[in-house]
Amino acid sequence: MAHLELGQWRIDLAARELRRGETLRRVSPKAAAVLGILADADGAVVSREDLLDEAWSGVLVCEEVLTHAIAELRRALDDSPKNPVCIETVHKTGYRLLGGVIHDRARAPEAFNSTPIDDRTSDLSLDAYCTVLRGRAMFERGGRQNMMAAIEAYSTAAATAPDSALIQADLAAILTFMHLYYDQNSGHMERAVQTADMALRLDPGLTKGNAALGLAQGTYGQRTKAMDSFARALHCQGDEFCAHYLPGRYMFAYGDMRGAAVLLERAAQLKPDDFHSLVIAAKAFRRIGDNASAARAIRTAHCRIDQYLQADPDDARARCGKAFCLVESGDVEEGLKIATDAVPSTEPLLYYYVGVLARAGEVSSALDALEASLDGGWAHPAWLRSDPDLAPLRSEIRYRRLEAALGDGLMS
Repeated sequence: MAHLELGQWRIDLAARELRRGETLRRVSPKAAAVLGILADADGAVVSREDLLDEAWSGVLVCEEVLTHAIAELRRALDDSPKNPVCIETVHKTGYRLLGGVIHDRARAPEAFNSTPIDDRTSDLSLDAYCTVLRGRAMFERGGRQNMMAAIEAYSTAAATAPDSALIQADLAAILTFMHLYYDQNSGHMERAVQTADMALRLDPGLTKGNAALGLAQGTYGQRTKAMDSFARALHCQGDEFCAHYLPGRYMFAYGDMRGAAVLLERAAQLKPDDFHSLVIAAKAFRRIGDNASAARAIRTAHCRIDQYLQADPDDARARCGKAFCLVESGDVEEGLKIATDAVPSTEPLLYYYVGVLARAGEVSSALDALEASLDGGWAHPAWLRSDPDLAPLRSEIRYRRLEAALGDGLMS
């Protein structure tokens, strides 16, 4: 397990931690892998092809993933691509580390003695940490059963580690999404606010706690409070995914497409394997007439989705995302083919297919899918009214009836 020194930075590749004095940062697994490969080269240039082959061995990816990994490392190291002191870009060749690297492979790992500012899991027992990872995986897959499993996992972890602000913040966000998309009658919102409050009592400076509280407040219709909470999240730690993703989702739902576009695009930069942020960002860019940015977001999302589907070809949200990218790129027939039967008719995730069908001109089928998703529990009226993909449906009497039946969705 290699430990390195790069300039003023002490680096633990196994824990993916970079420390400089009191500053501690954590990078993604692939960014850490790229850094390790560059360190092993001892200052020699490593080609982009070699980096891709070693860090993404056996996986077909586009070069964009390496670009994002290098950008992530530069942010973590406070390095500038124009005036680098750590990572130099060698034009048309690759990258190399500057300033010399000191290898120290004898030091003991310190992962559980530190406090990474991005996820703060170091105070958890191993059992609780594994439970959190399982819950995150379920949440990211989406779907009613996966969301219920995520809530159960986080509830178990919270009981095991009642003083973990991170667990409370994650649980608050998941409960809010559960209310919006799957079940409005089980007290999820009341519990979401309680757990978000608990997270901030435990750690007032927790980025995810402030962002989760903002999402809950917005769902209650408290927009001013929500925006204040989102602003605090960005002030706490501005380079976290959730500080951009959650307010981006909220701003999209309430029609601030310019804000949503830039926040969600930034969220995707901070989490190089995320594709959902880019799908929504593409919609927002298109809505404000920035078609070049929308096309860029679609291309990047498509690349990431293809990589994701290699490991999980049956993931419903990813398949609908790929269908969206194909339809937006003009391959309507293939897009509809991929999305067909991707989501069960009783699953609220069917909403992801509604926009694909509407953009493809399949108005009647889109309305069928929308009605089925609402029957299944999907209930986010603000999103419904803002989603630009549904424009072809809004003149239909059937759509207007469904929208009226959904109401305003605000909590009293």
